[in-house]
Amino acid sequence: MQLFILLFPFFELFTLIELGDHIGSLNTLFYVLATFFGGLTLLKQQGLSMLKQAQAAQTGQPWISSRLLLDDMAIGFAAILLMIPGLLSDISALFILIAPLRRKLASMLGQKAPEPTTFYDKKADKNFTVIEGEYEEKDRG
Repeated sequence: MQLFILLFPFFELFTLIELGDHIGSLNTLFYVLATFFGGLTLLKQQGLSMLKQAQAAQTGQPWISSRLLLDDMAIGFAAILLMIPGLLSDISALFILIAPLRRKLASMLGQKAPEPTTFYDKKADKNFTVIEGEYEEKDRG
């Protein structure tokens, strides 16, 4: 795994050089800029979406689906991958952006999140009662 991380930038550079040989250097530059700005736009959109969901969870809707949160985080990660110049990261981002493939990948990695996750806000519950007390352990022997 460490070797893959070390060699990943070289693979990305190699794919960009090969792409430049096939479609030309100017078209490759446009491709890199388009994927960068596409990823930037997607990241901004996902950030706003996650912010709205967090606000909704804090105000009127005290629940948020962990699967929805996981999907938003995966799409944000795909946006970051799109911003990295290279074909391998772009192909990986496309796999993550396709919803059925994203769920299949999550199940393959063993990261299935439980469907409903609820958050409780005790400030919203006016009937919240605290009962305090002390206890003492007695030896049964």
